[in-house]
Amino acid sequence: MNHYLALWIAIFFTSVGQTILKSGVNQGNTWTQSTFHPRTIVGYGVYVASTLLGLYSLQVVPFKIFLASASASYILVTAFARIFLKEKIDKLQILGVVLITSGILLFAG
Repeated sequence: MNHYLALWIAIFFTSVGQTILKSGVNQGNTWTQSTFHPRTIVGYGVYVASTLLGLYSLQVVPFKIFLASASASYILVTAFARIFLKEKIDKLQILGVVLITSGILLFAG
């Protein structure tokens, strides 16, 4: 697998994992129920896959590119929170997403 592709898949998996973890934690009434809810456990698994893909990508991808690209997860998490968790996104958060996107594009350019 291409190392840069692995990086972007890892970023996607990180965002999906965070969303699933949040969804699972919302299902329990106690810390134990939330921590061991099936959705939470799936979220942990997605996180592990993300970590393994990230480590693979670091074999070739320069660290500064890796870190700048990883900030794309903030954009995805914001979108996933809105779409799947029905969270409200305010104007300041939208501005933040625009600034993050601009930063990634400037850094990559």
